[in-house]
Amino acid sequence: MKTVGGLRKTRYLGLDRTELHSYLVAAAYNLLRIARLSPALHEVRLQHAIALASAG
Repeated sequence: MKTVGGLRKTRYLGLDRTELHSYLVAAAYNLLRIARLSPALHEVRLQHAIALASAG
């Protein structure tokens, strides 16, 4: 998350603001992970992979 969330070099001064920023980055990253694990999205990817395999 250092490179994705910009936490390699913090832009905020103070522990409280930096901690809040890291919480927000972690929450956003978790939302992305949840979206990738969604069964509906997995079904679409599976159908796409089947279509690509049958076309080639």
